[in-house]
Amino acid sequence: MSLVTVGMNYQVIIPDEVREQMPVAVGDPLEVTFQDGAILLRPTSDAARLASASKLLSGFRNPLPADCEFTHMTEDEIMELAMDEIAQMRAEQPVGNGQKRETGH
Repeated sequence: MSLVTVGMNYQVIIPDEVREQMPVAVGDPLEVTFQDGAILLRPTSDAARLASASKLLSGFRNPLPADCEFTHMTEDEIMELAMDEIAQMRAEQPVGNGQKRETGH
């Protein structure tokens, strides 16, 4: 757990160890909600989608092994597969009160 201090204009700095788990960049929009006594920060669906896709695709920076299931696919096909996987994972994750997340994909 990290402690932060509320600064001028009620701004807080997201600690490194939190940012590393959920990549965000300067200027990324975050959804802010108050739920069950806690302030929650979530990337908007576009920011989350880009961060997740970037993290997933970082593994493809090196040449793929010859026996990899993705070697026969185009970059667009791999991206579509990644986006489908992300949408499926989000749909399966409950958000507040046990409800399922609505996907925009």
